[in-house]
Amino acid sequence: MKKLGFMIVFLFSLLVSSVTGALSLDYDVARVDVDGTTVSDFPGAQEVVVERGQALPIEVWVNAFNSVDNVRVEASIKGHEGGSIRAESEIFELDANTVKKMPLVLDIPSDLDASQTYTLVVEVSDKQNGVVKEFSVRVKEQRHLLNVL
Repeated sequence: MKKLGFMIVFLFSLLVSSVTGALSLDYDVARVDVDGTTVSDFPGAQEVVVERGQALPIEVWVNAFNSVDNVRVEASIKGHEGGSIRAESEIFELDANTVKKMPLVLDIPSDLDASQTYTLVVEVSDKQNGVVKEFSVRVKEQRHLLNVL
């Protein structure tokens, strides 16, 4: 019985530490726009559709609760065999009770598999905290595109 109680406390503390590592009391991601459309990270939300070879504009709206220095926004698509597709902002400051828009552009490679669904990861972080949002991304081929090798 004593071991069971210890195990429950250990699992609870592990869960709390993993959750607090992904949260910030200083800021949050208020909104993410992909190619001009606001996307949602709720389960069952529609997938974002992108085309291979596209320069994909992403705007991340960061809601600041407190003033914070050395903040960075990063967007990436994981799972490409050539490595991660990513873009990141310069380091910036957040003023308390403000919303800051950070524009990024992801260059979607033309060799990305068009039959796959990927995960777009948007992360806002500073030296101590971070917030991560994930969205489903479906890649499609550009219509009437011909690549000559």
